[in-house]
Amino acid sequence: PARGFLATLSSEFGTRFLVMLSASQHFAVGYTLAGAPPTIRYMLKSYGVEGPRSQIVGGVFELAFSLKPAIGMISDAFPIGGLNKGPYIALASVCGTLAAALVIVVPIEHLDLHIFTACFLVIAVQLAICELLPEAKYAERIKEK
Repeated sequence: PARGFLATLSSEFGTRFLVMLSASQHFAVGYTLAGAPPTIRYMLKSYGVEGPRSQIVGGVFELAFSLKPAIGMISDAFPIGGLNKGPYIALASVCGTLAAALVIVVPIEHLDLHIFTACFLVIAVQLAICELLPEAKYAERIKEK
């Protein structure tokens, strides 16, 4: 039964689209959302940040997700190269990867707390974009069908 379902799904939406959707939702968003909150808490302890201040930094991370309506409107209003989702996903992924690399590579003694917080904000914006825009794309595809 699963094989028939996957074959139907593939014929309706295309294998390329399904791979993109799976990669963005399961790998990029799923694994990062599972790993980011514990990482933030651990890193904040390394910086000596406790209590209310740690909640503020956590709120900055969550701020990106409240920007989803604005992200959707911007991507629709200002297409890049005639495309309104793919380029934004690619750009956000490059920026998020660079921010993650900075947090991973630079020793904590050399990475200011404000830079660390900014990096995690960039990572959160990447997650919001990589969650929102593929969802919008498959909503468009379902509407077409």
